[in-house]
Amino acid sequence: MKEDKNNIQQFEEYLSGMMDEGKSKAFEARLASDEKLRSAFESHKAFVDLTSKALKRHALKKRLNTIHKKSSVDKAYRFHKTGNRILRLTGNIIAAASVAAVVTFTILHIFGITSLSKKDVYSELKSEIEEVSKGQEALQKAFQDEKEPPQPVFYTGTCFAASTNGYLITNYHVIKDADSICVTNNYTEPVRYRTKIIFRDTKHDLVVLKIADNDFPGFSQLPYVISENEFSLGEYAFTLGYSKNDIVFGEGSISSTSGYNNDTAAYQISMPVNPGNSGGPLFNASGELIGIVSGKNIRKEGAAYALKSVYIKQLIDKIIDYNTNQNPPQLNTRNRLSKLPKTKQIEAIQPFIFRVQVYR
Repeated sequence: MKEDKNNIQQFEEYLSGMMDEGKSKAFEARLASDEKLRSAFESHKAFVDLTSKALKRHALKKRLNTIHKKSSVDKAYRFHKTGNRILRLTGNIIAAASVAAVVTFTILHIFGITSLSKKDVYSELKSEIEEVSKGQEALQKAFQDEKEPPQPVFYTGTCFAASTNGYLITNYHVIKDADSICVTNNYTEPVRYRTKIIFRDTKHDLVVLKIADNDFPGFSQLPYVISENEFSLGEYAFTLGYSKNDIVFGEGSISSTSGYNNDTAAYQISMPVNPGNSGGPLFNASGELIGIVSGKNIRKEGAAYALKSVYIKQLIDKIIDYNTNQNPPQLNTRNRLSKLPKTKQIEAIQPFIFRVQVYR
């Protein structure tokens, strides 16, 4: 016992630097030759290090508690949220910064943005359904004549008819990872069709769908044409899309002939758009389809983006050329909207714009 006490005393003297040079060298020589002593010394050193760290943490915690109490006396607010959440804000700068960080993270999460990459400013406009029970109730009614129970809708967006025989265009990100896709329209009476994917163009964020229901009668003649032209800065533009359950009209103009990050395949448009507008058609004053709405800049008010219509036309042409099926798209070549006032144009277009419902 006495030997252990003497060893501990030596350990303490050595670790604290209290030994003179001669004693220190002699002690190190003992450690090198005595395995039992070396093991006891290493255990003691580990214990001392652990104790030292604990004391430092305790001192730091005590200091922070003092600062917190001091700042909390100055100003504290309580806000009640959802009945069981309370957010306490203090006048302290650290607390304000924390709240700002939480708000920023929440915004990024809502738009599906988790890294400081392209998506820190570019937001896709598919709409995520959060109220699953509400959506499920609506779907039960829609599927009331079917034997299999429906699955909840997870995402919604917009699509539009590209031909009379049931070809539809939307953004690829709207239907990505879907198990099944349906489209609905309530213009004069509710209609709902199952669709299948015909062709993907992931480079331009496009997908071609086709109505797969056997009882689909086909569309009447489309009133608009898909333009192959490039349009100028300041060109008037409007869109129709499902940013809510009912179709919504939005208007603006081409504010830049290039899109996000100077992408020459897209326009920047000054137009209010919201989740659900992805896949919505963009028209000019003559009723020509000039693009497809795909996203917006969340850091710039009213700055949205639309892929130019020439890429839609090229995609349709590929399907026709490759003859991937026995019923190729039948594109309209005559614009029936150019002489109509805006309200009549919208009325004529509405039957061909659909809400996309994505199931997973």
